[in-house]
Amino acid sequence: MKKIFTLKAGLLSLLLVGFGIIGSSSGLMAQGDVYALPTETFVAPSVAIQRLDAGLAPLKHTLTQNPEGSSAYKTASTKINAYYYAKDAIENGKSVAEGIVAGLYGATAAPVVPPSNPTFAATSQQNSTLSSGNGWLLQIRQELINLLKI
Repeated sequence: MKKIFTLKAGLLSLLLVGFGIIGSSSGLMAQGDVYALPTETFVAPSVAIQRLDAGLAPLKHTLTQNPEGSSAYKTASTKINAYYYAKDAIENGKSVAEGIVAGLYGATAAPVVPPSNPTFAATSQQNSTLSSGNGWLLQIRQELINLLKI
């Protein structure tokens, strides 16, 4: 009898903890979903490319105004990667939603010299210093969605 009561109490505890975890994460995207295709309605690919180009200018300016290694510099560098990867994917026939996902992969990749601008010197970065967890990646995802949705 005691074993059954202990087992039921243990299962109830696990169930309540599970509901607590699920309840506390409402409104947040699980890490595995960061790379899911966004479902919003987006602008045409040509408009998306124009908006990404326009968004790159202030990010490049941030690089020139901040010392390499600073938080602002690292954040701008990461966003530049995301914008270039998104733009490249869209220019190569991917949908805008697919471009956003490509941008997220770009944000986590080692910095590259973008093929469309070989004189731009991308620098190394430590993505983990931007913030803990994947919160910074979710922010970039939302920024790209907001920039490119209708």
